[in-house]
Amino acid sequence: MKTHIGETYYYSNFITDEEKDVIKNWALRNEKYLIPNPTGPFRARLLIKLIPEKLELLEEIKNRIIEIEDLYNKSFEPFRGDFVSIQRNGAKVPNHIDHNPADKTLYSRRYNIFITLPEIGGLPVYNNETLFLEEKCLLKVDSGIVNHSTTQIQGEQPRIILSYGFAIKK
Repeated sequence: MKTHIGETYYYSNFITDEEKDVIKNWALRNEKYLIPNPTGPFRARLLIKLIPEKLELLEEIKNRIIEIEDLYNKSFEPFRGDFVSIQRNGAKVPNHIDHNPADKTLYSRRYNIFITLPEIGGLPVYNNETLFLEEKCLLKVDSGIVNHSTTQIQGEQPRIILSYGFAIKK
């Protein structure tokens, strides 16, 4: 179900509990391959295609996004890749706008799936508004045109997200 929140929207329960567990376990098994993010400590990510252990479910989820968002009938192309991110206690994504394609008729959009959230924090901040979301949801982020960040993570449970990247026609 699509729910509007602030200047964007999300889908609750975009993945099942079983899918969440499979992805969480896969991400944690492969955390050793993730590259620390230079914009802040306790954050690491990597393009999904570079992780040696393949998980077919991740491509199925991408196709689910394309279908539910009707992207086949819109002008889009893959952009900046799809990645998994694990953020731990003390991490915070600084406020930023993503890089856009060289083609100025397109902008960067990401669809983020929240696999796990920490005990405190790790919530998205979209155009200076904190969005209170739950695990298993899919959030649309017009990352190339809207400022976005996160609240600081506190606790032992990591923030694990999948982020799928697209270039969308303006």
